[in-house]
Amino acid sequence: MMRRRSPLVVNALTALTGGVMLVVVSSVVLASQSWAAIGGLAWGALLYSALASITLGNLFWFAGIDRVGPGRASLFANLQPFLGAVIAVIVLSESLSALQVVGGIVIGAGIVLGRRQRFPAPPSE
Repeated sequence: MMRRRSPLVVNALTALTGGVMLVVVSSVVLASQSWAAIGGLAWGALLYSALASITLGNLFWFAGIDRVGPGRASLFANLQPFLGAVIAVIVLSESLSALQVVGGIVIGAGIVLGRRQRFPAPPSE
């Protein structure tokens, strides 16, 4: 799909497809929801989640796939849990165990090794 469409179009299609499926699955709960009881902070969190984390995150992800291919882009997806732990250390004063640090080093080593390996591109359709 990335060969025929831009990252923006792929992002829009996946978001639309996922959104429709989510509405269908949750339609009973949505119909019985007390919408007046939802506060401004919750609406703000939903807006941030929809625009910043989901839309921008997917847009960057599909742009990365478009530029480096899915195999190399997936290497960097492995950084997400480790970077989340590092951010928790910085922002929330959490602590990292030795095993978590070793895991981060293994993730980094895997990315370095994966970046060195060159695989032939699949044939165009």
